[in-house]
Amino acid sequence: MRQRGAPRSALPLKASRFPRSRYAPTSCSNSWLLSPVSQRHVAAQQAGFTLVELVMSLATTALVIVVLGGLIMAVHRAREHTYGLEDATTQARATLERIRFMISQAGLQAVNGQPIQPGLAIIPHRWGVLDMPDVLVVWSGGRQGGLADNGVLDREPLISELIVYGPDPAAPQRLVEFAFPSQTGELSFQASSFDSTILSLLESSAAEKLVLCDRVRVSQLNAYGWFAAATQANVRFQLETTPAAGAIAATSPGSPEWFALPWAQGVVSRLNGLRQTTVQVELQVLTRPPGGPFDDHPDRSLPFYDSVSRRHVYRE
Repeated sequence: MRQRGAPRSALPLKASRFPRSRYAPTSCSNSWLLSPVSQRHVAAQQAGFTLVELVMSLATTALVIVVLGGLIMAVHRAREHTYGLEDATTQARATLERIRFMISQAGLQAVNGQPIQPGLAIIPHRWGVLDMPDVLVVWSGGRQGGLADNGVLDREPLISELIVYGPDPAAPQRLVEFAFPSQTGELSFQASSFDSTILSLLESSAAEKLVLCDRVRVSQLNAYGWFAAATQANVRFQLETTPAAGAIAATSPGSPEWFALPWAQGVVSRLNGLRQTTVQVELQVLTRPPGGPFDDHPDRSLPFYDSVSRRHVYRE
């Protein structure tokens, strides 16, 4: 209680309701006025990373980059492999479909009373004692075909009517369809020079090339004895006719042996029978183009097979 007449300055001061904390910042800017706890807090805020922390952060970052890089490479390899499979399959199917179509257009021939024969032939490349049957000749009438609709022809084929399938002599990894529209001469399938004539035409300037597949697998044939090293495309054709000509010649028409021959679909009479000529095709296509990215297995390939039949009536 204030006594009457006492001055105001003599009144006792009341304590503050909110006492100042000993950690509260002061109005003075000098750090030496701060408490030890505040000084350590400010020092921690002003300090940088230590060398150990920098090394650990760099190691962690490098590990993340390596892992992500491996994942990206794996995804890219898988994509390239998938695209390679699709491209190889597309090229092989298109090639086999083209060959199948031309074989279906092959004409029939009966010259000078000889038995009917389809206009098909296979020419091998010979290396040493090995025969590489990699060239198929089709008498189709040209690139447009249509010779099969003309029935049995009593004449020799024209060179301009022939279509040839085989590796490109200049680049064996390419399977090519050859045509010779400027050649007007005749060429008999039974001629002794038939094989050599066709092979020389393939390397001549008269050959028009249509590339069907550019990913054919190529094998290297090492030098052996007197034979030099060679490069061979993995393409193979096989021609088979049933009943075979020798089996027909060894039997008499109308005999039990005649009827026992493997005529196509069992169609046979006393003097006639249905023969079938089958062309088998084997093609190995690389899943990746040679020299492409990630070419760690350059010889990895897919095999493709096809079989095409052409039937005709055999008349005695």
